[in-house]
Amino acid sequence: MKPVLAEISVADISSEHMQMVAEQCGLSDAIALMVKMPGLELYIPASAKKFFDWEYVRGNYDGFNAATIAGRIGLNRMDVVQLSKSPAPMGGQLANNHLRLVNERCGPEVAQRLAKNFPGYKFYIPINGLSMAYRKYIERSFTGTNIQELALSCHVTERYVRKVISEMYYSTAQLSLFDK
Repeated sequence: MKPVLAEISVADISSEHMQMVAEQCGLSDAIALMVKMPGLELYIPASAKKFFDWEYVRGNYDGFNAATIAGRIGLNRMDVVQLSKSPAPMGGQLANNHLRLVNERCGPEVAQRLAKNFPGYKFYIPINGLSMAYRKYIERSFTGTNIQELALSCHVTERYVRKVISEMYYSTAQLSLFDK
């Protein structure tokens, strides 16, 4: 049995914000946020990108590879050299509690990708985002005989799978003569 998270697509995610995260940072980052931080509103300060750039330069610059580093983080060569000589921005710590929380719960890579792709952006992580994605997956994957497999792969009950399927068929059922 394949893990269901590998089969979820960006289109299965109902939240516009999480779809943007999935497209820019990767589906695994969007899923990590929905699993570990549901119901939160995150603000990614613009200054966070500078902190992560500084951290990357300090860890990788050897005096000769400024052009390589500049290409990787989207700066020019002179900015890399300047960052290598400057003190840590924001006192050597992450810009705000939101990004710090992402760093702790989802990992520094996720926090770094958010800071790089969404500086100055505010977005909401839905509380039921992953369950809505599971729901779409169940609707798409139901074959008529795989209720148990879907329940096990999505970590839900068979009753829930039957409910999703019945709601799906009910919504596509034939209209009565009096409905327009």
